[in-house]
Amino acid sequence: MCTYQTLYHSGSGYVIRCLSCQRMQVAFGTTAISFSLNEFHCFVRMLLHSGYQEADPCDAHEKVMSLPLPDENVMLVLTAVEINRLTRMLLEASALLEAYQILEATVPPVNGDKL
Repeated sequence: MCTYQTLYHSGSGYVIRCLSCQRMQVAFGTTAISFSLNEFHCFVRMLLHSGYQEADPCDAHEKVMSLPLPDENVMLVLTAVEINRLTRMLLEASALLEAYQILEATVPPVNGDKL
């Protein structure tokens, strides 16, 4: 059974991690995506290296980028505004995830409980 840890939550979406299976779930707009930890990190890197964060303000509401997802039949199609919002969301979640992983690696569980 999944026990979720919230890494980010706002009106734009959320990022959660299952403490049992370590899968990540990212919800943004009308889409929810489940990632393995490795897939999540690859997705964040891909988004950061996309180059669309500096889009022309005149095109801010045009769908300018499609991001492939773990399922080859599904892609996110985003505007520059959405890309920036998703990037900020994932960076905040990644920072918190890293902090939790450091704590989990250095602090032994009490009575077999997870953090």
